Amino acid sequence: NLKDFFNRPESKIEEAKARIEKRMKSEPFNEFSKRYSFSPAYVELANLLRFVGDYNGAIRAARQAIELDPKSDAAYALIGLIYSELGRYREAEKNFKTAIDINSDYAPHKYKLAKFYFYSGEYNKALEILANVQNPDFKMLELLTKIHLAMGDNIKAKEVAQNALNRLTRSVGLKFAILDNFPYVINADKGSPAD
Repeated sequence: NLKDFFNRPESKIEEAKARIEKRMKSEPFNEFSKRYSFSPAYVELANLLRFVGDYNGAIRAARQAIELDPKSDAAYALIGLIYSELGRYREAEKNFKTAIDINSDYAPHKYKLAKFYFYSGEYNKALEILANVQNPDFKMLELLTKIHLAMGDNIKAKEVAQNALNRLTRSVGLKFAILDNFPYVINADKGSPAD
């Protein structure tokens, strides 16, 4: 679990490396195993290395994943995230775009690129990326709200925030409205999980 990882991150990294070595010895080395076994294992290792701050090791592991599977959108997105954390923004942007080019239907890649544009102050680019997302989740709606606020469009920001609240609370039978810039419960269904 995550708590164990943060208590002993080095052992988790060694376990990930051992799993890769074991796979290399036990599985046939073919196109299928490169794409569906070895490459994801290197992405996992890259993520672990990123968590402990070994960015160079993380980039090397992610590049190994790409060498095994040039269509590894997860590896490109992870490199984008690492470059973003390192302040190498144009390299981050390039890798996020490559991840989206490979897997254009995967909304989390679009979210990462839009978030990158938001923090770069490129609000129109962020909006353009998120405009192509079908059924945005709460995080994306939250980012859209922030973008509209940063652009000074408070009315649109309030509309998007209301949509986010509705999506978030629909499953518990509550309906919220934003009144005087604060969310209020305006309806609670009887017999809902919230009762």
